[in-house]
Amino acid sequence: TVFFILRKKFNQVTFLHVYHHCTMFTLWWIGIKWVAGGQSFFGAHMNAMIHVLMYLYYGLASCGPKIQKYLWWKKYLTI
Repeated sequence: TVFFILRKKFNQVTFLHVYHHCTMFTLWWIGIKWVAGGQSFFGAHMNAMIHVLMYLYYGLASCGPKIQKYLWWKKYLTI
């Protein structure tokens, strides 16, 4: 979110984007404070893995058109 704002890409700062980051911060804090371990780990881990794939895509996409033909899996990131 910070990088979008710094680059003046305000159209990418959607309600869903802000809502996701605000709720994830709150849920991580609650999970660490009161429900550490166990089932709370699954949701946090799944969210982290999705972000790893998402930023891998962003990194590869920024490498230019030669790499973009290998990014056929983009549509599966937003399912």
